[in-house]
Amino acid sequence: MSKYLIVYSSRTGNTRRMAEAFYEAAPKGSRLAEIREGVDPAEFDAVFVGFWVDKGMPNAQARDYLASLQNTEVVLFATLGADPTSEHAQTSLQKAADLLADNCRVSGALAFRGAIDPKLIEAMRKHAKPNSYHTPEQMRRSVEESAGHPNEADFAKARTYMEKFAAARG
Repeated sequence: MSKYLIVYSSRTGNTRRMAEAFYEAAPKGSRLAEIREGVDPAEFDAVFVGFWVDKGMPNAQARDYLASLQNTEVVLFATLGADPTSEHAQTSLQKAADLLADNCRVSGALAFRGAIDPKLIEAMRKHAKPNSYHTPEQMRRSVEESAGHPNEADFAKARTYMEKFAAARG
């Protein structure tokens, strides 16, 4: 039976909670760890890498980790304070994939909405430009739509994804 490493970097707890949901449905022998723990990915059949989106790309710790992987099957998952089906979310996942070595294979990429860090909200308010994505109205909408996420529907999506991923690999 396959076993998977589910690693994550989390600032507010959103990405950690999503990683835990993937892990709940993972096959026996899988492992959940923070990126900073330095677990050897070579011991696993695939690595699920979770990160929070920072200025349109994976956060710094996740960027370094992704760039270090070699000969690895990878599933990317991101949390962000925006629509997970948006161009912003998809571009963030692509930027994560672009960090991987050519000998790695991306088997999946998922984005999940996460509640926005109050410190980030304040910073966006201070630095908002009139015609930017972070206008006061956009910020208000993003904060409202992201509140309460990730939620049970997000966790169920992660568990279902893991179940299907594992079943396809035996």
